Amino acid sequence: MTPRRDKAQSAGAAKPGPVRRLANRRFGKSAAGRIGTAAVLAALGALVRNHPLIAMEMAAAGLKKAGKVGVTEFKDLLSPVEEGSTRQGDAPGRPV
Repeated sequence: MTPRRDKAQSAGAAKPGPVRRLANRRFGKSAAGRIGTAAVLAALGALVRNHPLIAMEMAAAGLKKAGKVGVTEFKDLLSPVEEGSTRQGDAPGRPV
């Protein structure tokens, strides 16, 4: 008795994972973009497999930086604006 195969296995080619699909959708518009995407994903995969602690520290550092930037932007949004000055990104004449 042979094991059952799902449709992806019987079609021959393996279905790309969610990260690869997202990266290809975003950066894979040309052949060079797809090659670059594949190289970056391979390097990230090797980093995570061979050096998981370093990969975790890099992810934590990125999240920390993103959190700081987000909090700063939120504080700027909530801070009162002086008369006659505009925040960066505000359209002139737009009520704040």
